[in-house]
Amino acid sequence: MIKIGQDAPTTKKASLVIGRNKANRIKSYHRTGEPSPIYQFTNSEIVAGGIELFDFHNDEPKTKKYGAFTNIRVSNTSTKNILLYLGKSKNRPLFIASSSSIVLDRSALGGGVTSVSVENLNTTSSISEKEIRIEIWKEGVTPDSVIKTASKMIHDAFTISRGY
Repeated sequence: MIKIGQDAPTTKKASLVIGRNKANRIKSYHRTGEPSPIYQFTNSEIVAGGIELFDFHNDEPKTKKYGAFTNIRVSNTSTKNILLYLGKSKNRPLFIASSSSIVLDRSALGGGVTSVSVENLNTTSSISEKEIRIEIWKEGVTPDSVIKTASKMIHDAFTISRGY
């Protein structure tokens, strides 16, 4: 479709370039370069020996925009010890003692997390509501995103110099 005041492409190659430019303008829903706000989650009551799943994308739909989160802070203000499972797997849990907190960054999380599980290690009493607070956020520009952007710019420069 040609807008008013715009000349029609004269060659097949020119119309192909215009089509590719339009396709490159479409932004994906998961933006990787921008930082996220800090999202906070608190627990509901966790019974003795029970587990609670925090699925960030389902609990707060606004988090879907940022994909996997690269930083997490867990604060345990209860008098019970807990185990923290990153992701939905039960491999390599992290022990968090009562009245303490931990912070995990990109180097500890690898590709990031979209969910965590908290297990109450006490077998006789439960953890009350809002005694465990989880904060997640995603950093802005990282070395990986800079290389990805530079690679795309170099690719675009080569396609322009070749005329397609």
